[in-house]
Amino acid sequence: EKQNRELEQTNSLIHAKTRKIQADLKLASQIQINMVPQRNPVLKNADFAYFYKPSKALGGDFFDFIHMEGKKKLGIFISDVSGNGVAAALITGMIKTLIENAGKNKRFPEKMLQYLNQKIYGHTNEKYLTSFYGIYDTQTKILSYSRAGQPYPLLIRNQKIMPIKSLGGLIGFWKKMDFEK
Repeated sequence: EKQNRELEQTNSLIHAKTRKIQADLKLASQIQINMVPQRNPVLKNADFAYFYKPSKALGGDFFDFIHMEGKKKLGIFISDVSGNGVAAALITGMIKTLIENAGKNKRFPEKMLQYLNQKIYGHTNEKYLTSFYGIYDTQTKILSYSRAGQPYPLLIRNQKIMPIKSLGGLIGFWKKMDFEK
């Protein structure tokens, strides 16, 4: 009977810890969802739309919009950290912070990706990042971009779908990496 009580206490303790972990994961998932934009950017001469649904409760899926020059230009950042779970989510948080502190690198897609590579290389325990960063100029209607291993994004213009192709390796995988602009 003493063994049964000890087993019940241990079982109860395990269930309590499991509930705590589940609550923490749910909160972390909500925080991660709150890191991405909650509405479409509103710009003159352009319409933007997106659909975001993470593949797991916690993971490495991330995107952001970066307004520049009084909303004359819009940076579009899309990325995915290899793997899922807590580690990928933490790296995503790092990326969000790095983007916010990228300074002048935000104005040049290839420099932004180089900056991110320099900052995360050696800090992600063999995880890496695929990414696309484009800057749309609402006045010239030109999209400048660089890609780092991310599948080709699609541009829809005048009811035509066009893949946006460029070369670029994975971020955080090699110490020095150049990206096509």
